[in-house]
Amino acid sequence: MQRTVPSLLCLAAFACGAPAPAASAPTPAEAIAEAPERCEPTSDPDVALAVYGYAVSWDELHAIARLVGTDPSENGSGREALVIRGALERELWIHEAERRGLTASVAETMRRVRQDQVVFLSAPLDAPLDYPHGALTRDLSGPNGFDESALIRLVRALGTTMPVFAQWQAREELAVRARRRLVEDVGVDEDAVFEAYAASHDTATVREVSFHARSFEPPEVDPEALARWSADHEAEIAATMTRERHRYTDLPEQRRARHILIQVAPDAPEPERAEAQARAEELLRQARQPGASFAALARAHSEDPSSAARGGELGWSPRGRLVEPFEEALFAARRPGVIRRVVSTRFGLHVLALTGIREGDVPDDAVRTEIAERLFRDAVGPARARAAAEALLAAWRGGAELEPLVAAVAAEQGGARYGPMVTERLVRRPPPPEPRATPPAPSEPASPDRLSPSQLEELIRRLRGEAPALPEVTAALEMQPGDFSPAPFANGPDWVVFQVTERATPRREDLDAETRASIEARLLEAGRRERLLELGVELRAAADAAGCLWMTDDPVEAARTRLRAR
Repeated sequence: MQRTVPSLLCLAAFACGAPAPAASAPTPAEAIAEAPERCEPTSDPDVALAVYGYAVSWDELHAIARLVGTDPSENGSGREALVIRGALERELWIHEAERRGLTASVAETMRRVRQDQVVFLSAPLDAPLDYPHGALTRDLSGPNGFDESALIRLVRALGTTMPVFAQWQAREELAVRARRRLVEDVGVDEDAVFEAYAASHDTATVREVSFHARSFEPPEVDPEALARWSADHEAEIAATMTRERHRYTDLPEQRRARHILIQVAPDAPEPERAEAQARAEELLRQARQPGASFAALARAHSEDPSSAARGGELGWSPRGRLVEPFEEALFAARRPGVIRRVVSTRFGLHVLALTGIREGDVPDDAVRTEIAERLFRDAVGPARARAAAEALLAAWRGGAELEPLVAAVAAEQGGARYGPMVTERLVRRPPPPEPRATPPAPSEPASPDRLSPSQLEELIRRLRGEAPALPEVTAALEMQPGDFSPAPFANGPDWVVFQVTERATPRREDLDAETRASIEARLLEAGRRERLLELGVELRAAADAAGCLWMTDDPVEAARTRLRAR
């Protein structure tokens, strides 16, 4: 499974010479500068990749794929790429281990495999948490403990032989030793511990008022208001039409609907279902009255939180998208209007109105109207929510009681369900980013399964947890109890205002030994992880620069093809 191919022997002195002592081992970049020659490429079809002269065969990748459970028929799983990167990174760590004088005994490794009933496997640094790695437990036991025949069966199931399996396991263990050695000097200083402690203990309690944009949208779009808005946004509407026109071409039959939902469980007691049925029947009667506004009834009475604010609007749907009884009633109707009966589904009882039918190519004027309505709603809801937030904040800062202010806004919007939401919230200061080392920029990868420098940088940033703090959090932590937010803050399309009610400022003397130890362990793990990530970038750059990292063309697709053929 693993073998050294003569044509791939690395001729560089630093790769093939005697290992230097750990204390004086040159960095990968220094070693490159000293290397007089480069590695040779290979045309061996059995070799998938080679790192510093050590060839990893397709047979080995197949064994690893079996171990991690990769299904070659699942093209979107991405695990083939992880298998390849894991093998590649393992060889980089092994090369670094050998430069530092580290070794792993095949006999000792197999003793641990037998004693602990495990199989060792490396994972690439960017592997998801559910990717198998480390010491993987396998049942190798018999009536009297470890059973050698169980190990033989496992090795055969992986498609290899015992001598090759033993060498593979020793290399996996050597890679683990290298990673441990390379992070031995990572430490955590006192200031970093206190900053992490302060991040979770520097808090403010705020009384927050949220204004949800959807609650401020009109249940029905007024044609005159839409016309005025559209006249000022012609360019935006035209650009959206150009970008999305293909979505309105050659459509299957679609129907547009509004509904009013009365929630009741299918197994609810009969009196409860009867009461819900009576409510739905009454709403159906009202909806069928001449001049009745179905949208207004839905906004006032529907118990579907996702559509009630928009007057029960569900948009356009083809067959197969809606729950079956609902869809049957909708597509059975011959013309737009309120469906004559209450429809029962697992969600409850529905009063349903068909508002449109279309199929094929939608005319340009209909496309323009639909897009303009959507853009209008997306603009007017947040704008009205912000205006309401500004007015409430001004009155609140002026000494008015909050509850009557909230009630007044709710009444204007059509009821308590559409009013601002008041919550008490504890906000914390986000942890400061750790000082970052800048790894050397590697050359761009030759194949898509290898992370690019920008992807590695993004991975390191995510693992550090570097994300911008919400503006209202930053503002609240600069205030004192009784202070109000300086202005409404945007939270997506919604808006929030708040008042600080309590503040807690951390002190060094409050940091107890148990908390300190927990923080130190967490920071140490993060620091080690970051060191490995950055060194991984450097090791890849070194191998690339020395010409000692080789892969077959499009290794992921090649792996899939070979795995399917087995």
